[in-house]
Amino acid sequence: MEGFHIMDLYGIKSHLERAKAHLNSPEEHSLRYSALELRFCLETVAYRQLQQYGDVFPGHMVGVWKADQILKLLASFDPLSNQEGELSIAPHAKDGEVPSEWTPLGKTKIIPWRKFRTFYNKLGSFLHAPAPKPAGEERKPITRESFSEIIQALESVTKATVILAMKAVIHAKCDCGATVYIGQSEFDNDELVVCGNTKCNSIYAKNTTESGEQVLNRINAITFTCQKCEAKVPVLLERIWAPVRCSHCSATYRLDLAFTSAKIVE
Repeated sequence: MEGFHIMDLYGIKSHLERAKAHLNSPEEHSLRYSALELRFCLETVAYRQLQQYGDVFPGHMVGVWKADQILKLLASFDPLSNQEGELSIAPHAKDGEVPSEWTPLGKTKIIPWRKFRTFYNKLGSFLHAPAPKPAGEERKPITRESFSEIIQALESVTKATVILAMKAVIHAKCDCGATVYIGQSEFDNDELVVCGNTKCNSIYAKNTTESGEQVLNRINAITFTCQKCEAKVPVLLERIWAPVRCSHCSATYRLDLAFTSAKIVE
């Protein structure tokens, strides 16, 4: 299986080779071109891994296209996305026994999220003009040695012969027709879940029934349409006086509640 690494499942080999070629140039600006190619590699790895899930991923991931954030979310959504492994098959054994002979199908090669984030931010700092520093503070220089660990990690990724995705999810069917997903490992926190359809953006709470089933229950909220992007913006009643931000375009609103009369009902 080792010989299959030429497949380049993540599609980064050409960018990686260009990055290494720029590092061989004596020109200092070539280092920045190398940083650009390596950052492109990292982004491609993250987006390719995301594609493995199709349309099955939590709603709060919709619209997130920053590579390090994608891998962080995947790490909480999929227990396999943050570790390497080998996929093998074996004939079904009798009486439920573990098979003794396995045939390897391929190996996954990944960059753990924390290390990925370090690489991604480090390269990003090289792609911006340096900001003025306080007097006496030294600026950390960019060197060829700065890239060695990143290149080694990406070269390992090019040797992957399989890309795996484990969809450990809880889901609910939204009234808008979309399916709302959440990673099983995220169910223990108190964060609310948002429908991935920006024209809906309904809010769901996590709940465990008496029988132990994990479910998503829709929460009633005041909803208005964003004036900039026309996405639906839900507002929980307990946050009705706080500033409200559209999750799609980040426009900020404050609700203006008013009434013209009050009527006794009892």
